[in-house]
Amino acid sequence: MTYEIALAGNPNVGKSTVFNALTGLKQHTGNWTGKTVELCTGMFKYRDNLFSVTDLPGTYSMRGFSKEESVSRKYLSEKKPDCVIIVADSNVLERNLSYVLEILQLQRNAVLCLNMNDEARRNGTVINTEKLSKELGIPVLKTCAVKKAGLDELKQTVLNICEKPSFSQDEMNTDTFLLNNALLLSKKSKEICDKCVSYRNNTKRSGRLDKILTSKSTGIPIMLALFALLFWITAVGANYPSEWLSALFAFIKERLYELSDCIHVSEFLSGILIDGVYTTLSWVVSVMLPPMAIFFPLFSIIEDSGYLPRIAFNLDKFFSRCGANGKQSLSMCLVSDWRYLSLFCR
Repeated sequence: MTYEIALAGNPNVGKSTVFNALTGLKQHTGNWTGKTVELCTGMFKYRDNLFSVTDLPGTYSMRGFSKEESVSRKYLSEKKPDCVIIVADSNVLERNLSYVLEILQLQRNAVLCLNMNDEARRNGTVINTEKLSKELGIPVLKTCAVKKAGLDELKQTVLNICEKPSFSQDEMNTDTFLLNNALLLSKKSKEICDKCVSYRNNTKRSGRLDKILTSKSTGIPIMLALFALLFWITAVGANYPSEWLSALFAFIKERLYELSDCIHVSEFLSGILIDGVYTTLSWVVSVMLPPMAIFFPLFSIIEDSGYLPRIAFNLDKFFSRCGANGKQSLSMCLVSDWRYLSLFCR
């Protein structure tokens, strides 16, 4: 039997990590302006059943009109998957619950996957999954997708929902008052969290870091210093492997000249192949490969740390004056770094 599964969630909740852990793929998505909005699909098999998992774009709401929100809303209302896995960040459950409640107005055959549970425990956040499940009316599971903890239980729960759905798709009402009222959603989310979430340590390190990273006096300087350091490490660190690759390609070039002389290749043809094609390709590889190998892993570390949304927040007030928003700064950071690197390489 083949079942259609949708994977939904806010940005930066580990949704792509859950998708990769379930399907075995290596999907990497970035939710900022300039990235192509597309539906990624993977498959996994469990107990002789085949599951087709569609990773929906990460959004903060189902009520907006952005491309990401329109694609997600249209898929859930028209495709009507057999089950929806809603991924939420255990550390900021109240913020994620508004989105969960919106999805439950579109699709009640769902399971809530509380990801990053290990971080929540370290921060002193305790979530009563039984109470939360009773409040929402759907199964609630704790997972840690990076360590692949709780995935077997998640697969079994999804299978149970697909085999015995609690609600008929015809019963879904996509035009409810709750869905269209942000204040009610926020109020309901807070009420649920007050009942189901407790904190052993209210002075969280993340809260103190947020005050520093998003402060008017320290937020921008820290951002500039971080990207300056990122650029410096990339530019300086790429020098050594670039020199090694250049020396290697120069050695190979001499051997190619010797080979062309041995087999009596004409100077015209050897000039095209060696001086033209080979020299150009070797120059591109030796100059561009080392910076790419250094820059993108470092940028991924920054992205996984959750710092990118803070950058968008810090720059939003400046971009709003131009009729844009802070999310566009993330794409510009990537482009700017590569422009500087290209000038440096020249």
